[in-house]
Amino acid sequence: MGCSVISLTRVPFNKKSSGAGDVVFFDPNKNYLDIESIEGIDAIINLSGASIATRWSEKNKQVLRDSRIKPTNVLVDAILKLKQTPSIFISASAVGIYGNRNTETICEKSKIAQNDFLSKLCADWEHATNKLVDTKCRVVNLRLGLVLDKRGGMLKKMIPMFKLGLGATIGRGNQYMSWISMTDILNLIEFILTNQNISGAINATSPNPITNKEFSKALAKAFKKPCFLNIPTPFIKAFMGEMGNLLLTGQRVVPKKVIDAGFKFKHPSIENYFLSEL
Repeated sequence: MGCSVISLTRVPFNKKSSGAGDVVFFDPNKNYLDIESIEGIDAIINLSGASIATRWSEKNKQVLRDSRIKPTNVLVDAILKLKQTPSIFISASAVGIYGNRNTETICEKSKIAQNDFLSKLCADWEHATNKLVDTKCRVVNLRLGLVLDKRGGMLKKMIPMFKLGLGATIGRGNQYMSWISMTDILNLIEFILTNQNISGAINATSPNPITNKEFSKALAKAFKKPCFLNIPTPFIKAFMGEMGNLLLTGQRVVPKKVIDAGFKFKHPSIENYFLSEL
């Protein structure tokens, strides 16, 4: 795109000694952002958020909230103070905002839930951007599905077991997994940046969500291994607590708005992704 990127860092540094002109100090816990350093920027992309892959104690729940909502509030307040309003603010959200919907096919017009911790968190996360509604800044709430990358996240942890033929389905295995490849999410963000007509909630998922059983079998097949094991529901609930519900339930989400806008996925199906990336 021919753009330069400025990174926000929470690690204090000395500009004079580091020469880091493309880095700006950001401390959302103290409501601090060096506003002068971001004056004149065209776009802000906010992907802040601690990993949800942890047992959800009350302390960890607060960390999950603070790591998402505080940075969003600080960035929104900074935008309102800038002399030149950025053209777009892309702020992460998640498909968890829809709650457990079984086999219902969900698009951006579907109702959100707010009936469990994650859906309420996502709703509050998106609500933090509402102050920009009456500004010239285009707001996009990127409702992320499960982002797949063999170099990190859930998939990296799963691959060794599946390579050994120890892959397993989770619970009944009929819960839907709305996923997207790392390549497609990066391409999608670029697509959104350059398409002025895209705004509001955007489902950042592949066009083909699959069940956990289908996902597990496809991953095992990619390594020419069987997949006959199962992790029982009681074990997941006992081991993961409330967070285990995230593994046992799901949403069948489709990215209707970006498909209608003409976005083309490099990895539209899980078989295509595993074939080309593993």
